[in-house]
Amino acid sequence: MANIKGLGSNYVPLQLGSFTFYQFEVPNDLPNLFGVQKLAVHDFSGGDRTVQELGAFPFDGIEWHGSFFFGDTNSGTSVPVERASLLNTMRVAGTTQRLIWGAFQYDVIVHEFEIIAKMAQQLDYRIKLLPTFDYTTTSNQPPTPASGAGLVFDANLGVIKSTQSPVGLLLPPLAIAAATTAAEYATAAIINANGSLTSVTNANQAAVQALILTAQLLLQPIINGTDYGQATAAATLSASLFTLSTTFSSSTTTPLAVIVVTNPNLNLLASQYYSDASLWTLIASQNNLQTDFPIGTFTLVIPPQS
Repeated sequence: MANIKGLGSNYVPLQLGSFTFYQFEVPNDLPNLFGVQKLAVHDFSGGDRTVQELGAFPFDGIEWHGSFFFGDTNSGTSVPVERASLLNTMRVAGTTQRLIWGAFQYDVIVHEFEIIAKMAQQLDYRIKLLPTFDYTTTSNQPPTPASGAGLVFDANLGVIKSTQSPVGLLLPPLAIAAATTAAEYATAAIINANGSLTSVTNANQAAVQALILTAQLLLQPIINGTDYGQATAAATLSASLFTLSTTFSSSTTTPLAVIVVTNPNLNLLASQYYSDASLWTLIASQNNLQTDFPIGTFTLVIPPQS
């Protein structure tokens, strides 16, 4: 708690970068803290629904309003327009600022800043911030790296679910059998290696990848076919097999995560997993991407930073 002149010992400062809000500049409440789990929902004929989890994001805007009054000397100046100009400079610059209010802490960009002139001694303002990363709680921090075996078992489950869904059952039995065999062989290889992905033999690695390739070759003509239901099921199963292939081949380094995303922003992912947006190139290099804003749906391997 800060003891600022005229505000008492219980005053909790609201800070945006180097700017501290005082008196009537401080809002009564600060809405839109924490955020959302973005979902891509796909509905198919027959009542089948699939949901893609795109990741946890802050809300699109943290917005509030307040007033600058002539004569308020807490801030070091008694001229409202000078106070307002400091915030407007952040909007013009477009640089990332740190928003801090008690336990809440975000990286933000000043998206909108509006001044409403009420009288010579008062300027009302409205500010809207675009959060890029939430540092508030440990739940928003980069996940603890999962074990390689755990990632493979999760990928296996994805393959099995893709074959057993109502849409997946539209696929030819041969394609389903090939995908199921690949998943079962991957599980057996992990068990034979005493649960350690790094201990899987090269022969078993090659056998699993060959089975996955066989299944994907069977699915490709269906993906390119004219039956929409079968094509959708084949594409979903192929994506699950690709995830299995990627996780199973990552025996030298265990990835932080393997995620399925649509039109990903690699800068935001790098902020989430590394707390540094500039490290988006690590994700791009791992997944053979040439830009930080690739278009399409991808199964991304998030490599460790080291």
